[in-house]
Amino acid sequence: MSARQTDKDKPAAPKLERLHKIIARAGAASLREAERLILEGEVSVNGRVVAEKGATADPQNDTIRVSGRIIPKQDEVIPVYLMAYKPKGLVTTRSDDKGRRTVMELLPKKHQNLYPVGRLDTMSEGLLIFTNDGNFAQALLAPKNEVPRVYMVKVRNVPDERVLKKAVSGITVEGEKLKAAEVKIVEVRPTGCWLRVTLLEGKNRHIRRLFEPLGHPVVKLKRIAIGPLTLGNLEPGELRHLSGDQISGLKKATGHGWRKEGKRPSAKPSLKAPTNTPRPASRTSAKPSAKPAPRPASWTSANPSAKPATRPATWTSAKPSAKPATRPAARPAGKPTGKRTSGKKR
Repeated sequence: MSARQTDKDKPAAPKLERLHKIIARAGAASLREAERLILEGEVSVNGRVVAEKGATADPQNDTIRVSGRIIPKQDEVIPVYLMAYKPKGLVTTRSDDKGRRTVMELLPKKHQNLYPVGRLDTMSEGLLIFTNDGNFAQALLAPKNEVPRVYMVKVRNVPDERVLKKAVSGITVEGEKLKAAEVKIVEVRPTGCWLRVTLLEGKNRHIRRLFEPLGHPVVKLKRIAIGPLTLGNLEPGELRHLSGDQISGLKKATGHGWRKEGKRPSAKPSLKAPTNTPRPASRTSAKPSAKPAPRPASWTSANPSAKPATRPATWTSAKPSAKPATRPAARPAGKPTGKRTSGKKR
């Protein structure tokens, strides 16, 4: 009996985890930043500096310090979720070795332990999430979860069908494959046009590097949605706590990809498509239920076999005079005989 008690009372073997994941989950840094801090010698475990890639630690029993500060245990972290409108001119990082302004200046002092989820380059603006929930952040960023990010992008000139298709099928830039999940023309202007671009993963300067080789350099870029969370009426520099429903919606979005279920991203663009764009006339007897494309040209990887409309109406004329063609009335096969079908004489 005593032997059984001795075996039962044996301390459990420590559960070791990758050190950079422990740091990210505690909200001390993002995964990428945690790896950098480790390599720079900013992390110690039980008083010993750890600077090896792939180092492990026991998150429950080891004392882990990042830049001299002890990171809390997982059950000690109170999760915080904020959304902000990042203005142009700020670098999306917690600290910058070049001394540039960062997005951390958007946060009050009590929330300086949060970190941004994902990236927006310096000259881009729009929706940015801050949190100290490492698992939540990792789930949002994981490409396998296919959480859509929606952007309004102004480019030079108007891309044709070939460019739209190429942006979705993808191109290789500096050895890296870049592509969009969906690209849609929203508004045409004299010097270019606005596109609505959806990504399922975010790489460094992803959209800018994608469209420049295609002959359409990006002039403006604004993120308007991440999954079901939209920018709404936030102004540049404003900050807001996420509601319980918004947090639940984002967590639910990480559980499955919209493309796998045949669903489109649920985010609504802040710049609406022109309302005077008529629907092209299209009625066929072979497929009477098929509907014509109701919007300007677009191309999406969700339905790669479908061809986009050639050009939106705004390209040709502001007030199109052509009316949709109607199906002509059916003509009888032969001349009338003048006799009743019942066969009775008059």
